[in-house]
Amino acid sequence: FDRITLYNGELISLDYAKIKPESTSFCEYWEPIELAVLEHHSDQFKEIQNDFVRALSIIRSKNPSRGSKRKQDTTSKNNMKNNPLSGIIEWIQMDDDPPQTASMIPVLYVRGEPLKNSEDCVIRWSEWSIPVLAELKLAFNILLETFTVLNVQPAPTDRQFFLFLRGAVLHTATLSTTGAKFLHSL
Repeated sequence: FDRITLYNGELISLDYAKIKPESTSFCEYWEPIELAVLEHHSDQFKEIQNDFVRALSIIRSKNPSRGSKRKQDTTSKNNMKNNPLSGIIEWIQMDDDPPQTASMIPVLYVRGEPLKNSEDCVIRWSEWSIPVLAELKLAFNILLETFTVLNVQPAPTDRQFFLFLRGAVLHTATLSTTGAKFLHSL
């Protein structure tokens, strides 16, 4: 795994292309979905200025996994209030390093202002840090690919969110009933 941390995540993308050759381009299929989500849910997450982050936040809220709405501790509720993508994408100060604690699930750390775009990202998984010096959308695409390449499951509370993205954008999974209804509503 030490080589996987090289070349700004390009090795992950190459491995992903070999594992899932039927996968479609994230950027190509994301644009129409993002526009439809923002148009149909214009009243949600209005405080988020970045359209990409806002669309992901809406998708996450509209595709809850079983048990994700159950009572959570106050710390995680506050994190979700400040960052609706908490646990998937975390923003850190420009001078800070990503946490060095081992993470069971890949997390994308973005250096810069919260809920804004940046070109300085790091995917943190286990004890590995994979620098991804690309804009947030491309870094998120590599995060999606990381789950398949590393054969890691997302957090149980985010399974529907990732299943929607794999099914509707990458076309590598079958949409759940919740995801299919949401996509059809767009």
